[in-house]
Amino acid sequence: MFFLRLISWIILVGLFFAAIFLKEGGKYILLLMFVFGAFMATHEILNMLEKLKYKSFKIMGATCAALSVVFVFFGDPKYNLIPLVLLILGCWGYLLVCKEKEENLKKIAVSIGGILLGLLPIFFLSKIYNIKTSELNIVFGSNILIGPKLLLYLVAVTKIGDTFAYITGMLSNKILKGKNHKIVPSISPKKSWEGTIGGMIFSVIVSYILYGYLFNNNSLFISLIAGIFLFWGGFFGDLAESALKRTCGVKDSGNILPGMGGVYDLLDSFIFNAPLFYFCIIIF
Repeated sequence: MFFLRLISWIILVGLFFAAIFLKEGGKYILLLMFVFGAFMATHEILNMLEKLKYKSFKIMGATCAALSVVFVFFGDPKYNLIPLVLLILGCWGYLLVCKEKEENLKKIAVSIGGILLGLLPIFFLSKIYNIKTSELNIVFGSNILIGPKLLLYLVAVTKIGDTFAYITGMLSNKILKGKNHKIVPSISPKKSWEGTIGGMIFSVIVSYILYGYLFNNNSLFISLIAGIFLFWGGFFGDLAESALKRTCGVKDSGNILPGMGGVYDLLDSFIFNAPLFYFCIIIF
């Protein structure tokens, strides 16, 4: 399992770095990753909800989520919500003409809820990637695209914390012979205080290094606060998805990523981090 997880991690990291650093074509690599991610994450959530006998329009919902990402990448910000608005209007129209209104109303409500849950992380990751300096409350010499640097910082700090929490927790469990200190065994049996502390330390270290390298600022205070904030945001996102999976009675959101599970299992650490990070950098 660990070997498969490592292989998947290397491939995903390679694609992500290519998307960030390639001047020609990088944006399109990321677009394809995010479109695929939005489609699969939404489809996986609607699949999980189906375990509770909550039926939905899975393909339509997943397609709408994918289109929303396309609009973020290529449309003016004021047009970002067009796919979601058209979906809701279409749902109202369908409700007017369909026969089994009660059953279809339930499917519509579940579909829209699944779309919002599945799309949220990638929607804001896409918004972050497309941020220009003119949108920030910082004076720059010109209006340049700073989003790729912000996205790299967010993803690296979040995922390094997540990865090393897993590694530290696994090692501590072996050293302590299965007696490491669990945090919330009722939701996520493998999460331990040892792993959590280890992950947070690595998040802070990476935050400090990247903050200085990417933004030419060696502020220990800002990088410390950001590292801690992003680690715990990722931690609670992971817990939130674990609670959803336990409620639906599934181990993973899917099985498309060998050793990792589903796409939403990969995105769960951005459930809180992506929107909160976006609003923090826009407002402050």
